Amino acid sequence: MLLSKLLPEISGIGEYHIIRESPFDVLARITTETESKACVFLEEKKYAKQIMENVSMVITSECLEKQVVEEVGKNVGFCICEKPKTLYFQVLNFISGEEISEETVIGKNCKISPQAYIAPRGVKIEDDVCIEEFASIYEGTTIGEGSVIHAGAKIGIQDFNFYRDAEQVCHVNHRGRTLLGKGVEVGFNTVIGRGLYSYGTTSVGNYTKIACNTSIGHDVSIGKNVMINSNVAIGGHVAIGDDASIALSIGIKNTLSIGESAKVQMGSSVIRSVPAKAVVFGNPAKPLLSPRL
Repeated sequence: MLLSKLLPEISGIGEYHIIRESPFDVLARITTETESKACVFLEEKKYAKQIMENVSMVITSECLEKQVVEEVGKNVGFCICEKPKTLYFQVLNFISGEEISEETVIGKNCKISPQAYIAPRGVKIEDDVCIEEFASIYEGTTIGEGSVIHAGAKIGIQDFNFYRDAEQVCHVNHRGRTLLGKGVEVGFNTVIGRGLYSYGTTSVGNYTKIACNTSIGHDVSIGKNVMINSNVAIGGHVAIGDDASIALSIGIKNTLSIGESAKVQMGSSVIRSVPAKAVVFGNPAKPLLSPRL
Protein backbone atom coordinates (compact mmCIF):
# COMPACT_ATOMS: atom_id res chain seq x y z
CA MET A 1 0.00 0.00 0.00
CA LEU A 2 1.01 3.61 -0.59
CA LEU A 3 -0.33 6.52 1.44
CA SER A 4 -0.23 8.70 -1.68
CA LYS A 5 -2.84 6.38 -3.21
CA LEU A 6 -5.02 5.98 -0.11
CA LEU A 7 -5.22 9.49 1.32
CA PRO A 8 -6.89 11.22 -1.68
CA GLU A 9 -9.76 8.70 -1.40
CA ILE A 10 -10.50 9.47 2.27
CA SER A 11 -12.86 12.32 3.05
CA GLY A 12 -12.03 14.79 5.79
CA ILE A 13 -8.24 14.41 5.54
CA GLY A 14 -6.37 17.58 6.51
CA GLU A 15 -3.20 18.92 4.93
CA TYR A 16 -0.20 16.59 4.67
CA HIS A 17 2.95 16.06 2.69
CA ILE A 18 4.93 12.89 2.05
CA ILE A 19 8.71 12.52 2.21
CA ARG A 20 10.62 9.53 0.78
CA GLU A 21 7.46 7.46 0.44
CA SER A 22 7.87 3.75 1.09
CA PRO A 23 5.24 1.00 0.59
CA PHE A 24 3.76 -0.84 3.59
CA ASP A 25 1.60 -3.92 4.08
CA VAL A 26 -0.12 -3.25 7.42
CA LEU A 27 -0.87 -0.55 9.94
CA ALA A 28 0.60 -1.29 13.37
CA ARG A 29 1.57 0.03 16.78
CA ILE A 30 5.13 1.31 17.07
CA THR A 31 6.14 -1.65 19.26
CA THR A 32 4.41 -4.38 17.21
CA GLU A 33 6.75 -6.85 15.53
CA THR A 34 5.35 -8.14 12.26
CA GLU A 35 6.93 -9.89 9.31
CA SER A 36 5.27 -7.31 7.07
CA LYS A 37 6.30 -3.74 6.44
CA ALA A 38 4.30 -1.45 8.71
CA CYS A 39 3.02 2.11 8.84
CA VAL A 40 2.81 3.67 12.33
CA PHE A 41 2.06 7.05 13.87
CA LEU A 42 4.18 9.04 16.32
CA GLU A 43 2.86 11.94 18.40
CA GLU A 44 5.26 11.88 21.37
CA LYS A 45 9.06 12.16 21.21
CA LYS A 46 9.62 9.54 23.93
CA TYR A 47 8.28 6.74 21.71
CA ALA A 48 10.69 7.38 18.83
CA LYS A 49 13.26 4.98 20.30
CA GLN A 50 10.69 2.15 20.24
CA ILE A 51 10.12 2.16 16.48
CA MET A 52 10.70 -1.37 15.19
CA GLU A 53 12.84 -2.38 12.22
CA ASN A 54 9.78 -3.49 10.24
CA VAL A 55 8.44 0.10 10.08
CA SER A 56 8.67 1.61 6.60
CA MET A 57 6.38 4.66 7.00
CA VAL A 58 5.84 7.01 9.94
CA ILE A 59 2.90 9.41 10.18
CA THR A 60 4.14 12.22 12.41
CA SER A 61 4.40 15.97 12.86
CA GLU A 62 7.08 18.16 11.35
CA CYS A 63 8.73 18.78 14.70
CA LEU A 64 9.23 15.03 15.34
CA GLU A 65 10.62 14.07 11.92
CA LYS A 66 14.20 14.90 12.94
CA GLN A 67 13.86 12.83 16.10
CA VAL A 68 12.79 9.76 14.10
CA VAL A 69 15.69 10.19 11.66
CA GLU A 70 18.12 10.39 14.59
CA GLU A 71 16.76 7.17 16.10
CA VAL A 72 16.14 4.93 13.09
CA GLY A 73 18.03 6.61 10.23
CA LYS A 74 16.85 7.79 6.86
CA ASN A 75 15.52 4.45 5.68
CA VAL A 76 11.89 5.28 6.55
CA GLY A 77 9.35 7.42 4.78
CA PHE A 78 7.25 10.14 6.39
CA CYS A 79 3.77 11.55 6.14
CA ILE A 80 3.91 14.95 7.84
CA CYS A 81 0.64 16.37 9.19
CA GLU A 82 -0.77 18.38 12.08
CA LYS A 83 -2.64 15.49 13.78
CA PRO A 84 -0.81 12.19 13.15
CA LYS A 85 -3.06 10.03 15.33
CA THR A 86 -6.22 11.31 13.66
CA LEU A 87 -4.88 10.73 10.16
CA TYR A 88 -3.62 7.25 11.11
CA PHE A 89 -7.02 6.12 12.39
CA GLN A 90 -8.78 7.65 9.39
CA VAL A 91 -6.59 5.42 7.21
CA LEU A 92 -7.22 2.41 9.45
CA ASN A 93 -11.00 2.84 9.29
CA PHE A 94 -10.81 3.26 5.51
CA ILE A 95 -8.92 0.03 4.86
CA SER A 96 -10.70 -2.10 7.48
CA GLY A 97 -14.18 -1.96 6.00
CA GLU A 98 -14.36 -5.57 4.76
CA GLU A 99 -16.45 -7.92 6.89
CA ILE A 100 -15.47 -11.53 7.65
CA SER A 101 -16.96 -13.77 4.96
CA GLU A 102 -16.87 -17.25 6.56
CA GLU A 103 -20.22 -18.77 7.51
CA THR A 104 -20.84 -19.40 11.21
CA VAL A 105 -20.25 -23.01 12.27
CA ILE A 106 -21.73 -24.61 15.41
CA GLY A 107 -20.43 -27.94 16.73
CA LYS A 108 -22.23 -30.93 18.19
CA ASN A 109 -24.09 -31.12 21.53
CA CYS A 110 -24.10 -27.35 22.05
CA LYS A 111 -26.70 -25.77 24.32
CA ILE A 112 -27.47 -22.33 22.96
CA SER A 113 -30.36 -20.31 24.32
CA PRO A 114 -32.80 -19.08 21.65
CA GLN A 115 -32.44 -15.69 23.33
CA ALA A 116 -28.69 -15.56 22.63
CA TYR A 117 -27.26 -13.74 19.60
CA ILE A 118 -24.80 -15.56 17.35
CA ALA A 119 -23.44 -13.56 14.41
CA PRO A 120 -24.41 -15.22 11.11
CA ARG A 121 -20.85 -14.99 9.81
CA GLY A 122 -17.36 -15.45 11.17
CA VAL A 123 -18.20 -17.44 14.34
CA LYS A 124 -16.92 -20.92 15.14
CA ILE A 125 -18.40 -22.72 18.15
CA GLU A 126 -16.86 -26.09 18.95
CA ASP A 127 -18.59 -29.12 20.53
CA ASP A 128 -20.34 -29.12 23.92
CA VAL A 129 -20.43 -25.33 24.34
CA CYS A 130 -23.13 -23.73 26.50
CA ILE A 131 -24.30 -20.19 25.69
CA GLU A 132 -26.97 -18.74 27.96
CA GLU A 133 -29.75 -16.23 27.34
CA PHE A 134 -28.92 -12.70 26.18
CA ALA A 135 -25.27 -13.55 25.56
CA SER A 136 -23.90 -12.18 22.27
CA ILE A 137 -21.18 -13.77 20.14
CA TYR A 138 -19.91 -11.43 17.45
CA GLU A 139 -18.12 -12.12 14.18
CA GLY A 140 -14.49 -13.19 14.31
CA THR A 141 -15.02 -15.26 17.48
CA THR A 142 -13.98 -18.86 18.10
CA ILE A 143 -15.21 -20.62 21.27
CA GLY A 144 -13.41 -23.80 22.29
CA GLU A 145 -14.89 -27.16 23.23
CA GLY A 146 -16.78 -27.35 26.52
CA SER A 147 -16.75 -23.62 27.23
CA VAL A 148 -19.59 -21.84 29.05
CA ILE A 149 -20.75 -18.31 28.24
CA HIS A 150 -23.13 -17.07 30.93
CA ALA A 151 -26.13 -14.81 30.49
CA GLY A 152 -25.49 -11.30 29.21
CA ALA A 153 -21.83 -11.84 28.28
CA LYS A 154 -20.61 -10.14 25.09
CA ILE A 155 -17.73 -11.82 23.23
CA GLY A 156 -15.86 -10.11 20.39
CA ILE A 157 -17.32 -6.62 20.79
CA GLN A 158 -16.22 -3.49 18.96
CA ASP A 159 -14.07 -2.27 21.82
CA PHE A 160 -13.78 1.21 23.36
CA ASN A 161 -11.27 2.85 21.01
CA PHE A 162 -11.78 6.40 19.75
CA TYR A 163 -9.95 9.36 18.24
CA ARG A 164 -10.81 13.05 18.00
CA ASP A 165 -11.47 14.55 14.56
CA ALA A 166 -12.16 18.29 14.71
CA GLU A 167 -15.24 18.55 16.98
CA GLN A 168 -16.16 14.87 16.68
CA VAL A 169 -15.17 11.78 18.66
CA CYS A 170 -14.91 8.92 16.15
CA HIS A 171 -14.86 5.17 16.75
CA VAL A 172 -12.00 3.03 15.45
CA ASN A 173 -13.19 -0.05 13.56
CA HIS A 174 -11.98 -3.36 15.03
CA ARG A 175 -11.49 -6.17 12.51
CA GLY A 176 -9.43 -8.70 14.47
CA ARG A 177 -10.38 -12.00 16.09
CA THR A 178 -11.41 -13.32 19.50
CA LEU A 179 -10.25 -16.78 20.51
CA LEU A 180 -11.48 -18.66 23.59
CA GLY A 181 -9.81 -22.00 24.32
CA LYS A 182 -11.27 -25.22 25.71
CA GLY A 183 -13.16 -25.22 28.98
CA VAL A 184 -13.24 -21.44 29.32
CA GLU A 185 -16.00 -19.94 31.48
CA VAL A 186 -17.13 -16.34 31.01
CA GLY A 187 -19.33 -14.81 33.71
CA PHE A 188 -22.57 -12.85 33.60
CA ASN A 189 -22.37 -9.51 31.75
CA THR A 190 -18.63 -9.77 31.10
CA VAL A 191 -17.41 -8.20 27.84
CA ILE A 192 -14.39 -9.17 25.74
CA GLY A 193 -13.16 -6.93 22.90
CA ARG A 194 -11.95 -8.31 19.57
CA GLY A 195 -8.52 -7.57 18.13
CA LEU A 196 -8.07 -4.16 16.57
CA TYR A 197 -6.15 -5.00 13.38
CA SER A 198 -7.18 -7.72 10.95
CA TYR A 199 -4.17 -9.79 12.08
CA GLY A 200 -4.79 -9.10 15.79
CA THR A 201 -6.38 -11.48 18.31
CA THR A 202 -7.80 -11.26 21.80
CA SER A 203 -7.17 -14.71 23.30
CA VAL A 204 -8.19 -16.61 26.43
CA GLY A 205 -6.32 -19.83 27.20
CA ASN A 206 -7.72 -23.26 28.02
CA TYR A 207 -9.66 -23.65 31.28
CA THR A 208 -9.39 -20.00 32.27
CA LYS A 209 -12.31 -18.73 34.37
CA ILE A 210 -13.58 -15.15 34.18
CA ALA A 211 -16.22 -13.95 36.63
CA CYS A 212 -19.08 -11.47 36.10
CA ASN A 213 -19.06 -7.77 35.17
CA THR A 214 -15.47 -7.84 33.92
CA SER A 215 -14.15 -5.90 30.93
CA ILE A 216 -11.30 -7.30 28.81
CA GLY A 217 -9.88 -4.94 26.21
CA HIS A 218 -8.81 -5.58 22.65
CA ASP A 219 -5.70 -7.64 21.85
CA VAL A 220 -5.38 -8.94 25.42
CA SER A 221 -3.62 -12.29 25.74
CA ILE A 222 -4.66 -14.44 28.72
CA GLY A 223 -2.92 -17.75 29.39
CA LYS A 224 -4.36 -21.06 30.53
CA ASN A 225 -5.79 -21.83 33.98
CA VAL A 226 -6.07 -18.13 34.87
CA MET A 227 -8.60 -17.00 37.47
CA ILE A 228 -10.11 -13.53 36.95
CA ASN A 229 -12.66 -12.36 39.49
CA SER A 230 -15.60 -9.94 39.24
CA ASN A 231 -15.47 -6.23 38.40
CA VAL A 232 -12.02 -6.33 36.82
CA ALA A 233 -11.05 -3.89 34.04
CA ILE A 234 -8.17 -4.94 31.78
CA GLY A 235 -6.82 -2.45 29.24
CA GLY A 236 -5.82 -3.30 25.68
CA HIS A 237 -2.68 -5.27 24.78
CA VAL A 238 -2.25 -6.69 28.29
CA ALA A 239 -0.57 -10.12 28.54
CA ILE A 240 -1.46 -12.39 31.47
CA GLY A 241 0.59 -15.55 31.99
CA ASP A 242 -0.58 -19.08 32.79
CA ASP A 243 -1.97 -19.81 36.27
CA ALA A 244 -2.16 -16.13 37.26
CA SER A 245 -4.84 -14.97 39.71
CA ILE A 246 -6.63 -11.60 39.45
CA ALA A 247 -8.83 -10.83 42.47
CA LEU A 248 -11.94 -8.63 42.87
CA SER A 249 -12.27 -5.04 41.61
CA ILE A 250 -8.88 -4.56 39.94
CA GLY A 251 -7.81 -2.18 37.17
CA ILE A 252 -4.91 -3.14 34.91
CA LYS A 253 -3.38 -0.45 32.68
CA ASN A 254 -3.03 -1.18 28.98
CA THR A 255 0.15 -2.77 27.48
CA LEU A 256 1.32 -4.29 30.78
CA SER A 257 2.21 -7.91 31.51
CA ILE A 258 1.21 -10.08 34.47
CA GLY A 259 3.65 -12.98 34.80
CA GLU A 260 2.92 -16.69 35.20
CA SER A 261 1.46 -17.66 38.59
CA ALA A 262 1.41 -14.02 39.71
CA LYS A 263 -1.32 -12.86 42.09
CA VAL A 264 -2.95 -9.44 42.12
CA GLN A 265 -4.86 -8.85 45.34
CA MET A 266 -8.32 -7.32 45.74
CA GLY A 267 -8.88 -3.66 44.84
CA SER A 268 -5.44 -3.08 43.34
CA SER A 269 -4.58 -0.61 40.60
CA VAL A 270 -1.88 -2.10 38.38
CA ILE A 271 0.17 0.54 36.54
CA ARG A 272 3.41 -1.45 36.17
CA SER A 273 4.05 -4.97 34.91
CA VAL A 274 4.04 -7.75 37.50
CA PRO A 275 6.81 -10.40 37.45
CA ALA A 276 6.09 -14.13 37.44
CA LYS A 277 5.03 -15.56 40.83
CA ALA A 278 4.89 -12.10 42.42
CA VAL A 279 2.07 -11.09 44.78
CA VAL A 280 1.06 -7.43 44.54
CA PHE A 281 -1.48 -5.25 46.32
CA GLY A 282 -2.49 -1.61 46.58
CA ASN A 283 -2.94 1.60 44.59
CA PRO A 284 -0.57 1.60 42.85
CA ALA A 285 0.04 -2.14 43.21
CA LYS A 286 3.31 -3.05 44.91
CA PRO A 287 4.87 -6.31 46.14
CA LEU A 288 2.91 -7.61 49.09
CA LEU A 289 4.83 -7.38 52.39
CA SER A 290 2.27 -8.54 54.93
CA PRO A 291 1.40 -12.26 54.84
CA ARG A 292 -2.01 -11.46 56.37
CA LEU A 293 -3.41 -9.84 53.21
